[in-house]
Amino acid sequence: MSNESSAVSQGEAKNLTFHHGSVARPRSLLRLSVVIIKLAKHLALIACLLIVEEASGRSTVGEVGILFLVLAAATLHLVGKSLQSGEAAQLPLIRLRS
Repeated sequence: MSNESSAVSQGEAKNLTFHHGSVARPRSLLRLSVVIIKLAKHLALIACLLIVEEASGRSTVGEVGILFLVLAAATLHLVGKSLQSGEAAQLPLIRLRS
């Protein structure tokens, strides 16, 4: 019986990574945060390219579209960083299993 409980503990330990001291984060949540941050960086790069295109006079997207793209990139980056730091565990909408 104790062997089964220790096997479950080891299995749970494989799914958790320790981040910021005693707060445990699921690895899948950390991977998701990395993907979200990379997506935000790509959106920011696209926004920069659209600004250059706007400056050259061949604009296909207006200034408001660029603004929304920048806001989306900033919001995604904020969400990704909060998931990495563990602040998302304190938000009421995100429930993390431990």
